[in-house]
Amino acid sequence: MTLPTVLFGLTLQQPWATAIRDLGKRVENRSWRPPDRLIGEVIALHAGRVFQEDAADWLAARTGRMVQRSTVPLGAIMALARIKKVVTDRANDPWFVGPYGWVLEDVMPLPPLPCQGRQRLWRVPQEVRTQIEQILAAQSQI
Repeated sequence: MTLPTVLFGLTLQQPWATAIRDLGKRVENRSWRPPDRLIGEVIALHAGRVFQEDAADWLAARTGRMVQRSTVPLGAIMALARIKKVVTDRANDPWFVGPYGWVLEDVMPLPPLPCQGRQRLWRVPQEVRTQIEQILAAQSQI
């Protein structure tokens, strides 16, 4: 996976970040669209420090997997993903609730990399980007 010149991060509350990384969730719901220039680009997915218990119950009811606060990273980048497109309707897709669904592809799990998150899209700090590049380089040698 090739990183863009500027790597942006997107903070998600848990357990939604884990649902993308581990449970096949491929639509991230937002009230806003990403900039058009980021469609097709890779972004870093950051798990914020908030854990929504009701979301964990929703995931357990629909996926059969219980995600617990004690088992997920908080305050860390935990995956990369490419923004494939943005949709406003996804009939029969249980992950879409809108109003904008960021359809993700090429999700690549990462070991949790501690990092401060922010609202909206934010630039991943250079020291964290360097860690990601090292992980990608090591994986390409396998």
